[in-house]
Amino acid sequence: KQKLDFENFQKELKTLIKKENFISQKITPISQNIEKAIFTKYYVEFNEIFSKLFRELIEDNEIEVRLNELFSIIVEQNGFDIDIKNLSGGEKSSLAIAYRLGLKQIIENNLQGEKKLDLLILDEPTDGFSNEQVDRLGNILKNSDLKQTILVSHDEKIESISDRTIKIEKINHVSEVL
Repeated sequence: KQKLDFENFQKELKTLIKKENFISQKITPISQNIEKAIFTKYYVEFNEIFSKLFRELIEDNEIEVRLNELFSIIVEQNGFDIDIKNLSGGEKSSLAIAYRLGLKQIIENNLQGEKKLDLLILDEPTDGFSNEQVDRLGNILKNSDLKQTILVSHDEKIESISDRTIKIEKINHVSEVL
């Protein structure tokens, strides 16, 4: 009985090894090619949108951004790649906003039918922004076709780009709407 069980186990193992070899040699390369083609399509489109949005937000024309093949941000200044940590607060905020809005646009561009993303929530989006950058952000958001945008901010300049403002104040450890 044990010998028969062992022989059956060996047959099953050989079958599994053949299946694994077939998958790794035939299916995996095909799926990797499909994945690469899809990512390449999105990469080109996303990189273009992201770079454009960043240029609209930023004041320094010497800074360029692009995405690498893994969709990580590359920042270039005066022809040299620089680390993101060397950017100002406003420049870092511009990167984050451009990336998020770029993702939103890519998703919408590739949704079937009339589906749109209706809500965007940004926490402290104008951190480090100049007044001009706040205005630019307002223009970008107004042109984004979003039904609702919620901006959480301590910056009173944000009111200049909002339709409605809800002020909340913490009194005795209790948040109250003013």
